[in-house]
Amino acid sequence: PYDRVNTTMNEFKMCEFCESEYKDPLNRRYHAEPISCPNCGPKLYLKDKFGKVLASENEAAKEAAGLINEGKILAIKGLGGFHLVCDATNEAAVCELRARKHRPSKPFALMSKNLQNARKIAQISDAEAKLLSSNLKPIVLLEAKNGSNIAKSVAPNLNKLGVMLAFSGIHLLLFDHLEHDIIATSANISGEVVIKDESELREKLGEVIDFYLDHDREIYSPSDD
Repeated sequence: PYDRVNTTMNEFKMCEFCESEYKDPLNRRYHAEPISCPNCGPKLYLKDKFGKVLASENEAAKEAAGLINEGKILAIKGLGGFHLVCDATNEAAVCELRARKHRPSKPFALMSKNLQNARKIAQISDAEAKLLSSNLKPIVLLEAKNGSNIAKSVAPNLNKLGVMLAFSGIHLLLFDHLEHDIIATSANISGEVVIKDESELREKLGEVIDFYLDHDREIYSPSDD
């Protein structure tokens, strides 16, 4: 449906191995336009709020997850832009995110690693499970389970939770090291589109985040959630 040369993946020249797979009609990656590997593809970087690189690649994801587990607020660059995350079970972290983002009561959306984890925090019907697991990976409004470990300030005075499942490799990599479900909310100024560039992130949300997980694939068109 598209050619690599016309996409943001054009910046990443295929290594010899990836190119051999790309050109082989018998290989499942034949003409797979976004093909890449750790040697020739986009890379992850964990950075502090000033842009200093603290770790890269898999170690960046591992350390980012560790910071979230400690109660820090991070921005994560995903497929369509940055979103803000923190430990959804940490009341202090959730309240701090509310204070920094000037969002006193509006509910936050949650991200679970998989359906099994989501069932621990919400009642999920068969229809809701099908929707959560679909390729759209939407935020689904679910009835909260009593006694779950989700912080009360995630959705104050409500018996519903907005839940989505991890929808990209970056999220799944993080969840290998995360201890709990996380809040995942758009990184933007109210009324503006989601932020897609790190310079804009530092300029507009530098007082909101503690660290951010970045990657070097340009986002051509930002998309929210």
